[in-house]
Amino acid sequence: MWQQWYEDRPGIDFLAVAVDAQGLAAARPWVERAAATFPVAVDEANALGTALGYTFVSTGIFIDDHGAVRHLQVGDFDVRDEKTVALLERFLAGDVDVLAELNAKPAERPSPLEQELVDAKLRLAIELLEHERKEEALAELDRALELDPENNVIRKQRWYIRQPERFESEMDLDWQKGQLALERETEARPRQRDGGRAGCSIPEE
Repeated sequence: MWQQWYEDRPGIDFLAVAVDAQGLAAARPWVERAAATFPVAVDEANALGTALGYTFVSTGIFIDDHGAVRHLQVGDFDVRDEKTVALLERFLAGDVDVLAELNAKPAERPSPLEQELVDAKLRLAIELLEHERKEEALAELDRALELDPENNVIRKQRWYIRQPERFESEMDLDWQKGQLALERETEARPRQRDGGRAGCSIPEE
């Protein structure tokens, strides 16, 4: 979808970042299917999301001519959304007032210590996936999500690894909505805190 938009606007600097714990091999089919001619980077560890504090995909990052991040369009950054594209066009035309109209819904973030644990578990999951230890990797992603339940990036990685057929050809958005509702219902139930949410003791701050 973004490919046609990119082709129609020569001279625009456009970079796509694929967040996928399974790495380049998992991201490549999507890039090839889109016939993308713009550069695409693969961020296995979601380092960009951690650095900029976003937890939803897709997210648009607006960067000015000096390389400074001016805004994040958090979630639902979709070329099929006429309003989003119109706001993006205004930003590219130099209209800085458009930033106030863009969606910037902040997510509740873990404490610094919990964030370190989330990052460590994500790195471990990547290492396990590289050694084809999928179930162990999924267990680490599950624990990371317990620590950071608003992290939609981690949540979708678990879905993709467990049920890749829901993401092939066309994403099954109805299934995703239903799965999210089921998981939210489960997560809302009282849970034992012995040993912390991920089996690690979290000292009180």
